[in-house]
Amino acid sequence: MDRLKSVLRYIKNIAGYVFCIGVACLMAVMIDGRGGVMIAAILILAYVFSQLIMLFERRKISAQVICSHKMIAKGDTLTVQIRLKKSTILPTPFIEVELGSSPQLHADEKLIYKLALTSLRNYEEIKISFTAVYSGLSSVCIKDMRLVDFLGITSYKILDQSQEEKIYKVKILPNIPDTGAQPEILKTTSENSGFDDSEEETSESAVGATGTPGYEHRAYSPGDPLKKINWKLSSKRNIFMVRMDEKLSVSSQVFVLDCPEFPVMSDLDHKNLDIVIEGCLAMLAMLVRQGLESEIYYYIGEWRHICVRSMKDVIELQEELSGFSPVTPQSRLPEEAQSKGGIVCFSCVDMAHLSMAQDIFETGAMVIVSENSGFLPGSHQNMWICTSEFEFKKLV
Repeated sequence: MDRLKSVLRYIKNIAGYVFCIGVACLMAVMIDGRGGVMIAAILILAYVFSQLIMLFERRKISAQVICSHKMIAKGDTLTVQIRLKKSTILPTPFIEVELGSSPQLHADEKLIYKLALTSLRNYEEIKISFTAVYSGLSSVCIKDMRLVDFLGITSYKILDQSQEEKIYKVKILPNIPDTGAQPEILKTTSENSGFDDSEEETSESAVGATGTPGYEHRAYSPGDPLKKINWKLSSKRNIFMVRMDEKLSVSSQVFVLDCPEFPVMSDLDHKNLDIVIEGCLAMLAMLVRQGLESEIYYYIGEWRHICVRSMKDVIELQEELSGFSPVTPQSRLPEEAQSKGGIVCFSCVDMAHLSMAQDIFETGAMVIVSENSGFLPGSHQNMWICTSEFEFKKLV
């Protein structure tokens, strides 16, 4: 489409130029031969001179992208400065610059600029503001830079040798939503990690510091770790009951962040990816606040692993995921995680990419997807959705 527009614009411009020469020739025949010939000659020489100037200066112009920050938070503004330089004292024809950005950044202003460098000034600067709307590794670049001749008829792509200086990568920090305690999903992850509350408790006393058979229990108080709740006894009493003296030896919950790269990433795909990443951080933070340990695997160049025991670990993961991009590793789940079992997989798959989803479903992992994924009840035996408000609901 862009190529077609460029061709149509060239045809329009050259047609206008030829028409002007035709008018000059008609003037030479009908009105003033000498004057008409002179006008026609000036038009032709102007075109030739303009082309020679462009051929000379297209190698004398360079561009550089300078950003105000290397890492920003989601919702913050990024100021981008484009600096155009020339290495000659001659004035340049018009330079047409088109800027581009990854979907994580939305431009607050126009992205196409046209300017010229004069003899007295060998550089010009353009400043543009972008808003970070999604997390992950983003980029700002000069999408296209062309030199338009003085007559506005033809244009040439500028041969800039410093291509790497025209692309600037920016990390965008995902948020860590505070979702509060969500007992249903917490119970599921507790059971998934090996916690067993199948004892048939009939009283609040059991083997403990007192030496009597069983465990000691008391009513749940805000702030108590949910891993100490006896869910079966709580359902009988219709009130949360917490074990007092039990020393739980449970394995930590294993999470995997699965964000495959689709052939074409739409804005909705990026939104779902953002919900999944922030939903994963929300879950880890919720477990930390309830005294539960967990571990997570994610892919950035290779499978990486973090044991999450405190909010410091969650913040460390947040910084790591600011440089995250969708990628499809050879193995969708790391072998180390599969060997531990009980995996909870945060995945950005959807109904539009069902084959990629089936690869995860076949592993038997508990899967959490975005509410916009389009999956229906029964798509997978153990599937949950994460809403845009970061509420976790079982898909039934």
